[in-house]
Amino acid sequence: MGRSHRLSIVVVAMALLVLVAGGTGLLTGCGGSDTPVASGTPSAGAMTAALRPMADFKLVATPLESEVEFTGDRVVWRVPPQDVGPRGPWPDVEVSSFDIAGGATTTDEWLTGLLSRRAVTEWVLAGDRVAWIDISETVGGVDGYDDLFDTSVYTATRGRPAREVSSPAWSAPGDSGRFEPAAWGLACNEMLVTWFGRRSELAPETPKGVKEVEGGYLWAWDATDGGRHRLADQVDEARLAVGGRRVFTAAPPSPASSSYPKSTIHAWDAGTDTRSTIRQDDLVHSPAAADEKTLVWTVMPPMATDFVDVDLAGYDLDGGKAFTLSRAPGGQSNPAVDGDLVVWVDTPLGSNSPLPDGSWPLSTLRGIQLSRLGTNAESTLVADPFTDESEDSPFNDVTLIGDRLFWTIMRDDACTAYGARVVVGADGLTLEPLRD
Repeated sequence: MGRSHRLSIVVVAMALLVLVAGGTGLLTGCGGSDTPVASGTPSAGAMTAALRPMADFKLVATPLESEVEFTGDRVVWRVPPQDVGPRGPWPDVEVSSFDIAGGATTTDEWLTGLLSRRAVTEWVLAGDRVAWIDISETVGGVDGYDDLFDTSVYTATRGRPAREVSSPAWSAPGDSGRFEPAAWGLACNEMLVTWFGRRSELAPETPKGVKEVEGGYLWAWDATDGGRHRLADQVDEARLAVGGRRVFTAAPPSPASSSYPKSTIHAWDAGTDTRSTIRQDDLVHSPAAADEKTLVWTVMPPMATDFVDVDLAGYDLDGGKAFTLSRAPGGQSNPAVDGDLVVWVDTPLGSNSPLPDGSWPLSTLRGIQLSRLGTNAESTLVADPFTDESEDSPFNDVTLIGDRLFWTIMRDDACTAYGARVVVGADGLTLEPLRD
């Protein structure tokens, strides 16, 4: 799909909707008081001595190029066609499904029928809902420009027909002569489908007769009312996460606003078409994670020396209170949240080079139960070593569905999917295999 399946710690640049903003203190500003979490990390040996081996959690190995999605009981993947021009012909592309309980791999006929023989640039699966971006058709409604490609957004739920929720013919009011031939940045849950629309306008003086216009729109389609909502008139905010019927974004500050300007985190409610301010924070990173009750994001503290040294922060959406999840040394990033559980990737400082004994540093998945905030109950769940200088982290596609945790590791010419059940105990969190 159009989004990367190799998770990394990145700062969102404006062209790619990633934001950089400085700040003076961790988690200060509007939105309620902070709840600190005791920091301090045991040695790597102490953290990993009692952990189960990675092999205990292996589910299925897929081709290295696979685009992998998870449901609670299945691993789903698609290998996109290679070296196909924008006009095709687009071949049959099978969508495979691994049943975790039964251990069998079959063809998902429903998803294959939707995504095959189409120019699918991105697709996302959330429970029984799938959304995808398709550039198979040429643009309509623009006289003399039939060679422009129509980027349409579709969604469907299992057992029901697909519906188009966006096309470039739907220009925004007041944008005469402008249209949106490029949708990107797709995300969804079972309630919302969101994407960005990059605007263009007719320009006969240019070789292609069209030019890109700065800015664009942030859109959401709401399954509850079937409506399509324009959440932001200009794409000057990075989307952090989608939770419930809300889309969370981070707005860039004015560089001249202070010595340490802050990002402002907003919540866009698709049900009421309103925007509210959650809080201000320091250098905000993406990706983030959210459900109906909690928003979690990565923040770079003011004294950090590079983008690997980042912390994890969160916000209780019901209680209106901010909290710190982890200030452990190194990078705490790529979070997943569901209910009372949060899991993230821990990347040690200096992870892009081997240790003096020739071994490589360990990257870990770590987790916490939100009800235990402040009790130093941060737990190491599973560990895997870095393997080369170019690898950001061995852990990709970290997904939390209820008490089930999933991830992939891309290595040895395969993209291997893993899964585990998160068990809450008196001493913190541990993992148990999903399969015997």
